Amino acid sequence: MMSLLYNLFEDKLEMDHREPFPIFSLNQTTLPTFLRGNDEDDDNMISVGVVTPVGTFYAQLLFLIIVQRIIAAFCSILIYNYIIVNSRHPQKTMSTTASFLIGFGVILPIMLQSPFWFVNVLDIRSKAMRLLLLSLPLTGTLRLLEAFFGFTPQEASSSLQNYMVYFTTLVDVEFDSKTQKPIYVTSQDLMLLSKQCFLSSLKLVVALCIFAPMSYTPFETGVLAHSTNHTFADIWSWMHILNNFVAATILSFSLEFGSNNINLLIEITTGIKTKQMVNNPMFASTSVSDFWGSRWNNLIHVALKRGVYKPVRKYCNKRSIAAAATFLASGILHEYCWGLLFYVHDNEKDYESGFCSNCVYPHYGKNVIFFGWNGVLIVFEYVLSQFYFVRKIRTKLPNIIITAMVLITALPIGHLFTGDWVAAGYYEQIQMA
Repeated sequence: MMSLLYNLFEDKLEMDHREPFPIFSLNQTTLPTFLRGNDEDDDNMISVGVVTPVGTFYAQLLFLIIVQRIIAAFCSILIYNYIIVNSRHPQKTMSTTASFLIGFGVILPIMLQSPFWFVNVLDIRSKAMRLLLLSLPLTGTLRLLEAFFGFTPQEASSSLQNYMVYFTTLVDVEFDSKTQKPIYVTSQDLMLLSKQCFLSSLKLVVALCIFAPMSYTPFETGVLAHSTNHTFADIWSWMHILNNFVAATILSFSLEFGSNNINLLIEITTGIKTKQMVNNPMFASTSVSDFWGSRWNNLIHVALKRGVYKPVRKYCNKRSIAAAATFLASGILHEYCWGLLFYVHDNEKDYESGFCSNCVYPHYGKNVIFFGWNGVLIVFEYVLSQFYFVRKIRTKLPNIIITAMVLITALPIGHLFTGDWVAAGYYEQIQMA
């Protein structure tokens, strides 16, 4: 069994070695400067071709999805029986202390440590595969918190079966509030989701084709995006801001592509309707709260709301404090993500130096700063929205201007979030999908 797994993960999916089938050639001098790529041939000609997806990419992806769901099912049974049921009938079951120990002494370590075990045992180096492994610790941790504080959705907690569906899918599923049962998909739902999958795939492919020759940094700034050496002038350079826009846009396209296809897989195999995770944040956001609350990652937003925001709001009754705590928690969770995404295990290290020359060693703390700043923006937005003239201006400005104003509040420091993705080759690795 292990030999089969080692063979499956023998391809590390770090470098794209596919040879495209050429369709036609273009003279680079006919293209805009920023589309010419970083390495021009002597004859200034570039070849345009097509490649097929890497089958191993999807084989590894499917295996990790199945294994994560098995672990999630085990955790969901423990959470339901020892935390949710216990909170309803404390006089008939164990103490709150025992529930706490089971939740945070057994279940949480399993969810947080299992991805590192898979990375070590199977020598997983692809950032795309490691990103998938983060689905359980991220959603699972927040759903553990919401269960402990009593904010699990009523429909999901109405039965063990419902809770297992809710927890093991690791996406948001839809429940009928009357029957308290999962809503099942129709043929029309599947057609609509299939269309969304096609469009998200098309957007991602076009973006990758355009920016891959430029190593996803179309403009030369003189400062590496993942460094911490940016001056105030550097972060307000239009080239720096546009590089961050490109990196964030392709990242959102890749999240949309991945989540839509996983949703489609779940709906086809289980028949249960799922909720959209990414909804065009880079081109349709009308406010900072709309960007983070309804568009960028709805799955994590809802989980943070139930697992962090509502408990803090319950105990302190201060919206601003709850919002700040939520963004702080988001920053801490993303630091954990960086710990796995950029984790360097022994197989990657040089035997003599104990150092990996090809790996990215990120500066930790950048995510806390980035998400902390966005928490401040949310509070600032709430204060400004109390003024009539601000609300009036929002109704008069074109949507594209509003979206640009929303993005410019975060793009100057966007490299704190996207810079490491670019440096570690994440975008080159998702090309293989």
